Amino acid sequence: MSKRSSVECGVLSPGELWDKGNAEDWVAVLGREDEAVGVVASRGGKKRDLTKLHRWFRDWVVGKEGLAKAELVKMMDWKLTRGKMRPLMRFIVALNEKKIEETTKKALSEPALAGDSLSIEVLKAAVTTLSELKGVGTATASVVLSRFNPKLYPFMSDQALELTGPRTYTLGRYLDLAKELNAKAEELNKECGDSDAFTCEQIERAIFTAAVLSEGSGSSKKLKK
Repeated sequence: MSKRSSVECGVLSPGELWDKGNAEDWVAVLGREDEAVGVVASRGGKKRDLTKLHRWFRDWVVGKEGLAKAELVKMMDWKLTRGKMRPLMRFIVALNEKKIEETTKKALSEPALAGDSLSIEVLKAAVTTLSELKGVGTATASVVLSRFNPKLYPFMSDQALELTGPRTYTLGRYLDLAKELNAKAEELNKECGDSDAFTCEQIERAIFTAAVLSEGSGSSKKLKK
């Protein structure tokens, strides 16, 4: 690509990345994800655990066999440490092991969920089933799905929500987020001439990284609608 990456000129806010960034910019921002994780970890307290949890999370793969309780607990630990602390862990810890395994296996059993094309109805059904577990809302369900099929399903992070619209944690809002991030991934893939260059999960990670690294820069973080 001939266009010089905008990241070379400074830290892009999420809004700037979304509105102006080319594929090289998105790759460059993704390359600084560990730096962003370090910034969050440096805030102290429980946040210090994020570096270790992030390494685990990057290697974690969710399969059709569902989740063990230990996986769900560790995933929730990652989610709460990366984002805002909320009193959800006690519900996860109290869940029955067999109930977790059966519910997550049921949610992930639809073949189309592992496909290459986004189906809103299939995604809606999976989130609804996962949310049958007490303490697992739409945002937590989205974490599971992002590790099951990263190509199609993003994590419903605060940063991604704030960039693309209202920060509301409803199922409808997540379905809209999935559509928007899929469209951005497709746009960048078209630019690259590679249908697998970017996944929805990577788009969310880049948004998170840009949000953390641009904090205090004075740049607009909101997507221009």
